[in-house]
Amino acid sequence: MSSRTAIVFGRLLSLTRFTRLVRALPVVLALCLVGAPQVSAQTVSTSVYLAATSDYVFRGISQTSEKPALQGGLNLGWQALRFSAWASNVDFGGASTADAETDLGVVWSRAVTDRIGLSLQAFHFLYFGQDGLDYSEYSAVVDVANATIGFYFAPDYGGTDGNGTYLDLGYAVALPKALSLGVHVGRNEFEDAVGIKDYWDYRASLSRSFGRLDADVSFSTTDLPDADTSDARVIASVTATL
Repeated sequence: MSSRTAIVFGRLLSLTRFTRLVRALPVVLALCLVGAPQVSAQTVSTSVYLAATSDYVFRGISQTSEKPALQGGLNLGWQALRFSAWASNVDFGGASTADAETDLGVVWSRAVTDRIGLSLQAFHFLYFGQDGLDYSEYSAVVDVANATIGFYFAPDYGGTDGNGTYLDLGYAVALPKALSLGVHVGRNEFEDAVGIKDYWDYRASLSRSFGRLDADVSFSTTDLPDADTSDARVIASVTATL
């Protein structure tokens, strides 16, 4: 692990930032009050993973100024609920001093029919190194066979006084040689107070699993005016499940 990566993840554990994580707990616990039976070790599933990517791109825009990112996550599954924590280094360039992001979330999933699934999600995004960027997002995602449709709503997007919405359409298909092809289009819309122009983002990816190792190569672009962080790019990623 590089010295910069060690610093980033060290800051995630800093006691001075612990209070910000505590403020996010109501979001993570919002869907937990369902009066379920007592939890036992046999009913809880866990997964831990580490990932390296040539560029951390979120909805078509680089979050690392086109530089690589080291990421890690933890999932806890219990009945219809999944709790997750995820972290990555970030670099927004310019005057921004943010250097790390942590996402905390809870997802409730249920099969509606044999071909249709529904997920309700709540996530809180925390940014370290710069105050005023944290925000929450709530979403509903429907899976129909190999297609997904998701609607996302973020009040006070990016710590601003404006709301953001996102509509996501995706489709995945299995190919020969254990390959998988995924295509995606998303529509990003923001209130004026956010200060971001509405835009479309597009992505196509080719992925393959090698046991506990997943490799992915994708092409991403947007319809925003040419900019280093939002123009067309190829991204390579590898994820290891521990």
